[in-house]
Amino acid sequence: RRQFDLIASGDTAQAVREFGNRIFEAGLVPSVFAPITNSVRDTFRLDALDVTYGTDGLATFRVVRRFDEPFDKFSVDLTRSLSTRSQAGRQLPYSYGVNYELFTFRTRGRYQPRFLLGAAQTSTQRDTLFFIRGTVNY
Repeated sequence: RRQFDLIASGDTAQAVREFGNRIFEAGLVPSVFAPITNSVRDTFRLDALDVTYGTDGLATFRVVRRFDEPFDKFSVDLTRSLSTRSQAGRQLPYSYGVNYELFTFRTRGRYQPRFLLGAAQTSTQRDTLFFIRGTVNY
């Protein structure tokens, strides 16, 4: 949408630059770093390790780790943003939480819906959030 606004205002060069940046961030960067993130995820036995890059200079890391037996229904979820540019005085968002897996549908296909009960706290909201979350891993 922002690219269309820039084109409408006559700034096509900036629109093309932003479009190129989005393609770079969405396509090339994740595929370049995928072998590294997969290696780190496997080494530390993480359930998830996601890295997203934003045009605002933020890189957001999300790590999920399930505990070993007999506490394997519990997991810890940490999300942290780091600045790739100097942003003095700006508080970067983070959140952390603990989840309890209520149940997982066992299916023969690749899809495994899970339902979690959890509690989380974020840097932007000082309150503790309690939630029920449904996810589908594929």
